[in-house]
Amino acid sequence: MNKDEVEKLLSKRLKIDKDINKLKKELTNFEREKKKLNKQIYDICNHNWIYDYKYFTYNDRPQICTICRFVK
Repeated sequence: MNKDEVEKLLSKRLKIDKDINKLKKELTNFEREKKKLNKQIYDICNHNWIYDYKYFTYNDRPQICTICRFVK
């Protein structure tokens, strides 16, 4: 490989690193937005909690809301 080819590959690698960082930031923003939306949904929902018998450990039966599908 000559010097120009190496420079092109280095440049391409740098661009990919920048794109990865940009996408990581975007993913973090989406996760924050989802968390905020989940909190809003949880706060405004008129929950109808029922026991969910599909998932349990011994005597611990989780409850699920039939409206928003959150589990507690």
